[in-house]
Amino acid sequence: MKNTRSLMLALCGGAILTISLVLSGIDRTRAASAEPAALALDVNVVNTPNVLAHQSGPWTVGASQSGTWSVAANQSGPWSVSLNGSPTVQLNNSPTNPLSVRDVNNPDMQPFQRELDALIPPGQFTATDSLTVPAGKRLVIDFASETVNVPTGQHMWVRIRTTTNGSTNEFTLTPSVVCLCGADNSDFLAGNQPLHLYADPGTTVSVVVNMFLTPANTNSGADVVMSGHYINVP
Repeated sequence: MKNTRSLMLALCGGAILTISLVLSGIDRTRAASAEPAALALDVNVVNTPNVLAHQSGPWTVGASQSGTWSVAANQSGPWSVSLNGSPTVQLNNSPTNPLSVRDVNNPDMQPFQRELDALIPPGQFTATDSLTVPAGKRLVIDFASETVNVPTGQHMWVRIRTTTNGSTNEFTLTPSVVCLCGADNSDFLAGNQPLHLYADPGTTVSVVVNMFLTPANTNSGADVVMSGHYINVP
């Protein structure tokens, strides 16, 4: 009887030990299978030099530049540049470093003076001499000085012809008698006049003279010296 109980206890103890070992192996297997899910791993992604990105909305780019930007661009056609809003331009101007301004239309910056000689051939009644106003400039004639030779006792009509805004007009000069000399059958006259005449770019400015009744002799004609200035036009 005692031997039977001892045998039963030994068998029960072996069974319990076997069950414990089996359960311990199961727990270790479960712990090993759960470990990868519990670990936090770093992932590095390496791109090739060319990366394609698709953007469905506007791009927003932030850049910080402490020096000078250098941008190279190849353009096969005309550039199209547009501005949004009202750009603000700031000038580095101060009492000690003032902004330099030059008035290119100041009379002293583009002075003008020229002599035109309208000499009437003997036996004729009229003559002209002219100049052409440069492109991009408008001529302003401020003053004229004239000297005139006419046959003794005769008269000559002297004027300046200009074109402004498509209208051509003649402005009479009024020389005064200086000498009724009679030498070479000629009288000498002279005069000075302040003026304010305009001539458009590319137009002709002329001095025109005419004899009255009697044709010219060998000394008949007028020398007109004009002074003024140019102004720039668009």
